[in-house]
Amino acid sequence: MIDTLVAAGFPVLTCCRLLGVSKPGYYRYLRRPTAPSQMRREWLTGLIREVHTASRGTYGYRRIHAELTMGMSVAVK
Repeated sequence: MIDTLVAAGFPVLTCCRLLGVSKPGYYRYLRRPTAPSQMRREWLTGLIREVHTASRGTYGYRRIHAELTMGMSVAVK
């Protein structure tokens, strides 16, 4: 949320005050390492886009899931 407001031109300090977040806490949040689960989600998103593009946009979620599960374990929500 703060990232969006700062990108829109609002000062970081004002955004932090309004949302009840400390300024050092916000910057600590920005510098934290990417979690393994987030890295896996981003990797899977890339694979899903590749499969969708390779199918020229014709595959839906079922076919994409079938394509991905041929070589790995992927959960459907």
